[in-house]
Amino acid sequence: MNQRKSIVLLIVLLATLPSIAQKIGITVLDEVILSDVRLLHFSNGKKVAVLTDSIIKRDGTSLTNLLQFNSTIYFKENGLGMVSSPSFRGTTASQTAVLWNGIPINSQLTGQIDFNTIIPRNYGSISIRSGGGSVQFGSGAIGGSIHLDNVFRFSEHFENELSLGYGSFDTKSIQYSMSSGAEKTALNLGVNYVTSANDYTYLGTDSKNENGAFSTFGLNASVARYLSDHQVLKFYHTTFLGDRDFSGTLTAPSNSKYKDVNSRNLVEWSSFEENHISRLKLAYLYEKYKYFANKESTDFSFGHTHTAILNYDYKKQWKNFVLNGIADYNVITAKGSSIEEATRNTMAVTLLMKHELTDRFTYGANIRKEFVDDYKNPLVFSINGRYRANKKYKIYLSASKNYRIPTFNDLYWIGAGARGNKNVRPESSLQAEIGNVLEGKGYRFEVTAYYIAS
Repeated sequence: MNQRKSIVLLIVLLATLPSIAQKIGITVLDEVILSDVRLLHFSNGKKVAVLTDSIIKRDGTSLTNLLQFNSTIYFKENGLGMVSSPSFRGTTASQTAVLWNGIPINSQLTGQIDFNTIIPRNYGSISIRSGGGSVQFGSGAIGGSIHLDNVFRFSEHFENELSLGYGSFDTKSIQYSMSSGAEKTALNLGVNYVTSANDYTYLGTDSKNENGAFSTFGLNASVARYLSDHQVLKFYHTTFLGDRDFSGTLTAPSNSKYKDVNSRNLVEWSSFEENHISRLKLAYLYEKYKYFANKESTDFSFGHTHTAILNYDYKKQWKNFVLNGIADYNVITAKGSSIEEATRNTMAVTLLMKHELTDRFTYGANIRKEFVDDYKNPLVFSINGRYRANKKYKIYLSASKNYRIPTFNDLYWIGAGARGNKNVRPESSLQAEIGNVLEGKGYRFEVTAYYIAS
């Protein structure tokens, strides 16, 4: 990250109508159902917006479209079906963390996520957390973080939804979702397929986009089962298959092609009593790409990674005091035509604390340390507080140190030398934030000022 400092004052009028005010805000989700309780308990000093099911369905064709209309995140994209990368508070795509049911899913090769590969309709809740969150969520959470969560309904129901679409430039889509449940079992399924010739005409010319065709397929499934009154077992799976021609411009036409596969699997076991919760997560993530500089040729470059994650989370509550300890162990292997084969082992220990000192004032302090076998990682921390002056006005503030680890492309890209550039160091930033919220019946007004030095 280049040396830079920024001071930004952000004023957001979130809603003026009661119906909209009810749709965006912080919702208290059942922490047994919600996999990412760190977002629920330890974000008092941050701006957090939770997009509910009604908003997700309205703008749910891609995560890019959803966030463009329901957040202040800026996106750089090359059109329908092409690559889309976010800029959160002036940071880059690799400095925005994306978490899937509490598991970080940013690419181990590039450090970022293509937001056009994620279908929001497949998730019951999508949350946007502004500002640094590396203590809670790890590498890359410098500008902010996006949280994708499957939500289970343990009640008797069986619902199906099918959507068929046809549009300009021979664009076709099929989206199917299903939700089923009983007293102790819940199941969600989502299937999405989109294809398009994408041969639009450039404005003011007779020329067409000759290399914009794409087809994508997505599968998202999750199931949960109560093993007993105090234990729940959950399984999550998602797969994305993409076959896209990369569009060029009038002055720089393209004949390139990109194929990618992303598969994620997560098993989670939760045990809970009245004042403590234990969670054990086992995850396996796989990503692979092939890039054809000339799609008519059989030559291509490639890369793939395998990530195994073991995560244990224990939360204990004493009246108004909450303490949460988290231990992570990750093993990542990567190989590609432009990077040497490499393995990374990472262990992280996190301690989170929150105290409701009074009915009006809550504060917290958090710390995280990672141990990585190919470089030294900084110790990161955060402190935060929230004070509610009255029923309509509250103020929150936070300060934190955050980081982003070098990706495999950063460290092992052959173009940087015979064996890459292993002298690359982790990025780090210091941040401070203060926010003011005025809300009442049918309206919410929020002013946030933040400072980032990196």
